[in-house]
Amino acid sequence: SFSEVTDVPHALLFMVGTFASSLTFLLALYWKRFGWPSPIEWIVLVFCIITTGIWYESKDASAANATILVPFIVSFWPTFNRVRRDPHNETAVPWWIWTTAFALGLINNGLSWNGNVLSIVNPIVMIVCHGSIAFLSRESRKRRFAPSPS
Repeated sequence: SFSEVTDVPHALLFMVGTFASSLTFLLALYWKRFGWPSPIEWIVLVFCIITTGIWYESKDASAANATILVPFIVSFWPTFNRVRRDPHNETAVPWWIWTTAFALGLINNGLSWNGNVLSIVNPIVMIVCHGSIAFLSRESRKRRFAPSPS
């Protein structure tokens, strides 16, 4: 829980991450970007609920963060595949922002290293996933995929 956070950088990272994620969710809700969940999204949701139970029972955020990577990668794959095929499906800037945020989290974990390898697995995977979308949706790649003039 938040009361178990023992240093200011981790507390700030937790609060900023929670705020940014909540704001992203609320904006997507406001802009009506949600539809009814697909079957794969239901599976991911169930897995997330199970992960919450693991975190609650174990009181270990690192284990829960490592466990949540399974549904994250499953849910991330369609976005990756879509942008790999056509970079116009995404805008690079938000993906670079999230990549930077996870990089700062990794640095934070490194600065307060306690020997727990699980504490760096999640940010590394998130950097790779978000960074890959940012890289694949960059402007120079979009120009190569632009329709040829007639």
